[in-house]
Amino acid sequence: MVTHLFTTPIAHTTIAVPPADAEAACAYLLAQRKREEGESRSNRGGWHSKGNLFADENAPVGWLREAIVGAILEYAGAGLGLAGEFQFQLIGWAVINRAGDYNVPHNHSPNLISGACYLRVPQGMTGGEIVFLDPRLNLNASVPQALHERRQLPPWHQTSVPHVPALGDLLVFPSWLIHYVNAFTAPDPAEVRIVISFNATV
Repeated sequence: MVTHLFTTPIAHTTIAVPPADAEAACAYLLAQRKREEGESRSNRGGWHSKGNLFADENAPVGWLREAIVGAILEYAGAGLGLAGEFQFQLIGWAVINRAGDYNVPHNHSPNLISGACYLRVPQGMTGGEIVFLDPRLNLNASVPQALHERRQLPPWHQTSVPHVPALGDLLVFPSWLIHYVNAFTAPDPAEVRIVISFNATV
């Protein structure tokens, strides 16, 4: 029997994004970006909203909150093995990146569950991946050269896993997992990528 130890559960689903609702949410966030100076967190360039987006009564994101809550509850059971009633506080914020903007490696501690949902992805985007880093140190140094030559590599040879985002992608992962976001280019340099990030705090 083989047991996979030290695995990291990451959930990926694609939600249906109603065009009118998505446009209303994006328009609200773009207008907010004009009104308010954002926060400086992991973002280098771009705009990171302040406060809790899901506590903002004016933000047209109720439909998105429902989808995220459902994804968190499913992840808590299937990914973390949590059974019974699961209560948490949901905190969300928007990140609006232009071409060339990026996010440095970071995690979302001391929360339990974190994630991201993509509301706008530029047409023809190149780059812009969210990249998850293997928390185990120096693993690829333990892959013998003979395996490289035969191209028979164990699963731990890859110490980072990129995900190319698409409209409606909803990712859920443990808050301690370090990740970063690559800069992107797009045929239209005025295009922006809009993502709603969130934490679930128990």
